[in-house]
Amino acid sequence: SLANTRADDYVALAIAKMLKENSSITSLNIESNYVSGKGVMALVQALPGNSTLTELRFHNQRHMCGGQVEMK
Repeated sequence: SLANTRADDYVALAIAKMLKENSSITSLNIESNYVSGKGVMALVQALPGNSTLTELRFHNQRHMCGGQVEMK
């Protein structure tokens, strides 16, 4: 679990890259961090390339909502 580890977009982008290639992780918890819409979108866009992840938890991010990424 990476919950409440002060992870930010930099970490989220690295996780997204890893998810595109990883075939063993089934659950990922990054709740209560500092991931913005940009990081969340990177994670979501990585999902079609991953057939093993069945749970992705990313709620309660400490950032301002309503940016351009969230509007897409």
